[in-house]
Amino acid sequence: MRYGDLRRANLSGATFEQANMQWVRLKNATLSQTNFSDAYRPRMPYRLNLY
Repeated sequence: MRYGDLRRANLSGATFEQANMQWVRLKNATLSQTNFSDAYRPRMPYRLNLY
């Protein structure tokens, strides 16, 4: 997933366990019940929908 562009994607119920989420764009993505357990994102702020 590194450098992925998931802006405005519907990720409801998706699983990203142990995924490399570095530089992934999630702005305005629907993240209800999405699993990010053990996902890698350096300097991950509390909110995931960044730029």
